[in-house]
Amino acid sequence: MKTFYRFLIPLLIAGCQSIELPKEKYFQFYSKSDVIIKNDSLICALNNPLDCPLRIYISTSDSVLNKSLSYLNPIIVHSGKDTLLKIKIYKSHSDSIKTYWRTSLGDPARKIVYNKVSLPFCKGKSYRIVQGYNGKHSHYTDYSRNAIDFNLENNDTICAADDGFVVGVIKDYKIGGNDKRLEEFANFITLYHPHSGLYTQYAHLKYNGSLVKIGDMVKQGQAIGLVGLTGWTTKEHLHFNVLIPIANNDGLQSVPIAFIEHYNGIDLKKNDLVKK
Repeated sequence: MKTFYRFLIPLLIAGCQSIELPKEKYFQFYSKSDVIIKNDSLICALNNPLDCPLRIYISTSDSVLNKSLSYLNPIIVHSGKDTLLKIKIYKSHSDSIKTYWRTSLGDPARKIVYNKVSLPFCKGKSYRIVQGYNGKHSHYTDYSRNAIDFNLENNDTICAADDGFVVGVIKDYKIGGNDKRLEEFANFITLYHPHSGLYTQYAHLKYNGSLVKIGDMVKQGQAIGLVGLTGWTTKEHLHFNVLIPIANNDGLQSVPIAFIEHYNGIDLKKNDLVKK
């Protein structure tokens, strides 16, 4: 037996390392924003295609110019709006300056209303908790600390936890497995709930498993997606997360939530059964 295990361990390690990551990286939404230098101006043509506020951060390769930009960042662009900014720069430096921009969902200054939401699956269904708040497997960062994993199976239907708008969809990944490198390659849906300011995310959808598109208005309990096995997971399940905008690198932070079905998220533990 000792000889068997001596060879088994290297084989298992080799198997984990053999996972080929997707060659193409998808994003949950695309903005037509652009930042260019023209003559003696930094021109920022900022676009928000979403039904929620969008934070846009502008930076350049010039440290002096970045100090000026730090007073503007983040620039809040409201739902479905365009913003044009022109910032004067030293013309002698303009040819060598590189420009960058990045986005985050939401406005941290918005007051949040922590209303109850619905369990994110079909009425009449029951599922067990796979991982609750502060789960040691993957719920240990500010972004996922208060997420809940439900043991929905392949092709089970995911439902909107509250009324809102679709502001993010990734649907084209096909791979999943027990490799943390796959964390960024899960299919998911993001909803914005304007009456509360909350965002909800529904992750590990199957390939092409989204039943909605960006800009769709959805109602609480509406079918929005199908469960699959994509991203960092060894088993099909639904990763459900409620988030608020915050000024950190992720842009969003996971928060506790209560459900209208009389469950409190903080009380739900592994193997608990919940029914809608």
